Amino acid sequence: MNNCKGYFLLDAMIGLSVFTFMVLWIVPQMTFIYEERLALKERNFGMELCYNLLQHWTATNEEPNTKMIKGRYGTKFDISWITKEDGIEICVDWKGKNNREESICGKARD
Repeated sequence: MNNCKGYFLLDAMIGLSVFTFMVLWIVPQMTFIYEERLALKERNFGMELCYNLLQHWTATNEEPNTKMIKGRYGTKFDISWITKEDGIEICVDWKGKNNREESICGKARD
């Protein structure tokens, strides 16, 4: 114990391997969390878009004038609607950053 002059090479290799393992485990997890966060933002945008289109129809009784809107992160939101006698049903479809197909539909009556 009196002749300790520093770390052995083995100690440094163990520390480096633990650090490497932690980095290789954390980076994919952080990437997954980032993609899910973007997917939630896209879902919120899709819900707001559907709500705003329904509110516009309720106020003016006019059908949407577009079939596709591009979101903030480059996502294409496809808009479809079915006009019925007593109202309208509007659906917003998109493929999220997490490669899942998403859809939100809403109905409004006269």
